[in-house]
Amino acid sequence: MLALDVGAAEGRVWSLDSHPSPDVKPVALTAEERAGRDMGYDARIGPVAVVRVRGPIDQRAQAWMCGITDGYDSIERRFSAALSDVDVRAVVLEIDSPGGDAMGMVAAVRRMRAAAERAGKPVYSVADEYATSAAFALMMVADRGRMFVPPQGRTASIGTVVITTNEGPALEKEGVEVRIFRSGKRKMRPSGVESIDDATAEEIQARVDALAESFATWVAVRRGGAASDYLALQGASLSGEDAARRGLVDGTLTAQEVIEMAGIEAYRAEMAEAVGLAPGATDEQIKQKAAEYRSAAEQLTAVRGKLAALEAERIAERAKSEAEERAKVEAQKRAAFVSEVREACNAAFISSETEKALVAHYDAHGEASARSALGMARSQKPLVKSEKVGAAPVVSSAGLTPAQRKRAAELGATEEEYAASIGAKGGE
Repeated sequence: MLALDVGAAEGRVWSLDSHPSPDVKPVALTAEERAGRDMGYDARIGPVAVVRVRGPIDQRAQAWMCGITDGYDSIERRFSAALSDVDVRAVVLEIDSPGGDAMGMVAAVRRMRAAAERAGKPVYSVADEYATSAAFALMMVADRGRMFVPPQGRTASIGTVVITTNEGPALEKEGVEVRIFRSGKRKMRPSGVESIDDATAEEIQARVDALAESFATWVAVRRGGAASDYLALQGASLSGEDAARRGLVDGTLTAQEVIEMAGIEAYRAEMAEAVGLAPGATDEQIKQKAAEYRSAAEQLTAVRGKLAALEAERIAERAKSEAEERAKVEAQKRAAFVSEVREACNAAFISSETEKALVAHYDAHGEASARSALGMARSQKPLVKSEKVGAAPVVSSAGLTPAQRKRAAELGATEEEYAASIGAKGGE
């Protein structure tokens, strides 16, 4: 049977049923995992999205009776979701895998890298603690300078392997006869129940070499150098220290350390943007620019303070002027009212006591109320002194002049009342 795989497990045992598939949610999730799963990836820690790859990788994620395997299609979806999250400023590929299917691998990692460049967000990768073969190719999606493996972790294993078996002799020993009928000589070779002929062996080897060349070329694109430099490693896996020394990764850090680094750099980039610098600005540049902003802010605050003081003075002057104008108008209104009340008193419509009371009423309750009181006082019968107290003879209304008649109308009195009034007072 043909088993085409980029990676070799190297004695490591993998439990498929422990793989946290993106399509099957665990019973209990951490807050970070819940935040990530809600957005379509594995976890979000502060401004950092974490895309986790666990176990062997198939071309497509699959569910089996014994568990679930991750696939390039599922990894791409989660990676794209992380890049699209507006609350995410950096993405970490956290990988613990011996490798996976060669089919679709290079195309998938190239698409992921293109998506990262379009998004413009920093991408990190870290082995936790295994990232060999196809998993190493996945690590290369990260930015140069942001690929890490723990000191004793395992990585590299750049190459392709095909394992075939021939179960024919075992079946024959069990008494099982195997006969194969083919429509063509190359159909279903190898079959797994017969020896591999030379032509089939050459075909498989050519295919393995071509896939390995494609793999090494991808690594050369991401790490520099020539594909032959990486094929010269003969598919060996390396420790984190050895890989860092050879330039295959950028350092020896754990997954936790890389996530913390990504968070710190994300916050630094946010601070840089806040003061108008590029995301890659150094701490010193950020501090210097922040100091300049503080100085400018202090100067602006001082100018705003002076402007506010001038505005307060202007408002106070305007309020004073308006108050003086209101007082002047009010004084004029009061003088007019006092004059009108005096005139009513002179015309004998009100007494001098009422005159004083109306003026006091004006001062206490205002013009409208005082005028209402004056109107009520005018509606009473004019005051006329009796003969017993020496009042002047009552003047007939027939003797009023036109001006006096007009004045009576202005005061709201009848001509007889007005004539009696001026007669009682000895003339107008």
